[in-house]
Amino acid sequence: MTENIPDADKVVLWYDPADAINHPDETKVARDAWRDGIVSSGYYRDKIGATAADAPTPEDLAIVLAILGNAPDPNLVPEGETEPAEGGTGNDANEAPPPTEDTPSGPNGNGNANPAAVAAAATTLRILGASELAVTRARSLAGSRLVSRSKGCEPCKDAIRDTPLYRVASALGLETVHEVIYGRSTEADLVAGAGEELAQTIAAWGVSEGWSAKIGERIEQHALRTLYEPEPPPLPAGFAAVVARALQ
Repeated sequence: MTENIPDADKVVLWYDPADAINHPDETKVARDAWRDGIVSSGYYRDKIGATAADAPTPEDLAIVLAILGNAPDPNLVPEGETEPAEGGTGNDANEAPPPTEDTPSGPNGNGNANPAAVAAAATTLRILGASELAVTRARSLAGSRLVSRSKGCEPCKDAIRDTPLYRVASALGLETVHEVIYGRSTEADLVAGAGEELAQTIAAWGVSEGWSAKIGERIEQHALRTLYEPEPPPLPAGFAAVVARALQ
């Protein structure tokens, strides 16, 4: 075998140890666990090699929410940033808005953004973020309940093997889900509870009991309407406006 190999006596065969020493990529597992509400965002950051210093700022979250179509009221300008109408570019985070006739200068009125408006904007972002997680939480509740109720269904087990809980309903499909829950519960029962959890959370942030319950119900209904989509969709159009009204 070595007759046609030059300097065959100097050739050394060895194995590649990469698979044995490289750490497995746990990014997807960590992401799915975070979406299922099992682990914290800090754990997720650790698994992707990020630190607490890499956590998004309120401005970062505002950009993400804008991309998702869930931007808060554009009239709520972060403190220290100049509105475009007043010559700002959106990048002057360290520059205070210029004084105007309606914005007096002085120790208590130096042209900075209204602290109440900034606080409302920050709370709006918190609620929108919590609502995104609540949609995933509702889908995961549905997935957990479907897994439990489909134990006697072998085709179901094959369809959802290694599937994250928030995707279980999508993997099974509407017809199979109806067969699994027929006579025992409804699709609404599958996502029940997530809205109430959200309502309790945001009530602690100053949202009235009536508005927190209404927001929780809307999120639960949104999760129900989109249960069979593979990924959690953006929050419904106009939801950010509802949150803004709740904080007035």
